[in-house]
Amino acid sequence: MTASINTATKLATLSVVMIVKDEASRLDGCLQSVKTIADEIVILDAGSTDQTQQVAESHGARFYSNTDWQGFGRQRQIAQSYATCDYVLMMDADERLDETLTQSIANLLRQPVVRDHAFAVRRRNVYFGQFAYKLGRGERLHRLYARDTFEFHNQSVHESLNCDPSRSKVLKGTLIHHICESLYHLKRKQLRYALDWAQMKSQSGKRVSLLGAHARATFAFFREYILHGSIFSGSLGFIIAFETGIYTLNKYMLLWEINRDRRT
Repeated sequence: MTASINTATKLATLSVVMIVKDEASRLDGCLQSVKTIADEIVILDAGSTDQTQQVAESHGARFYSNTDWQGFGRQRQIAQSYATCDYVLMMDADERLDETLTQSIANLLRQPVVRDHAFAVRRRNVYFGQFAYKLGRGERLHRLYARDTFEFHNQSVHESLNCDPSRSKVLKGTLIHHICESLYHLKRKQLRYALDWAQMKSQSGKRVSLLGAHARATFAFFREYILHGSIFSGSLGFIIAFETGIYTLNKYMLLWEINRDRRT
């Protein structure tokens, strides 16, 4: 049963906020999953050339554009500036709320606004249409918070919310992350993140040797395959671990190259 909200008992409002670029094929599913709880949908586009705007507006979203890309964190800050509700739920186009998480958020909106801590969600990744096994409780991300209290840091990539992790609560339910549709899609996505990460770390003074880059990549494969339990996902798990190692190698090799070019 899909969660719904009795507006007579609702004490807080919710802005679903997103940053996108060329997400027409994934955006509809995301917006369908939040339609029962969102008071407004705010979408900031980075220069789409597909039907992203049309899909967004078909769901009643307020659509804005900013092509002066300064990284994921800064883009999220700008997107949040257009929101007007009590809470912000920050999402990506390839994410979906399951029914339990939707109901958890609906229940939260029936209570007075909480400003002294943020709310985390558990996210599960889907690769090529298949859930990947993960040891432990999985990834936790701070995505729901009072709009006038918190915002994302301005990191170029792997951005996070400016909240104390010890002062947060985890909502029941799952944020389903359709991380990639194909191996090509995954590699293209990871290369983009690797370059952004390398540029950010180089500017902050981080250094690495070629040997260090390969050592980190080897450990990343081991950590994902054994410590995180990808081995239990069969061939899919091996692909995930292998691509995690490749992504790590790309990050540090690009960092090494950027630092080398700056010295010459």
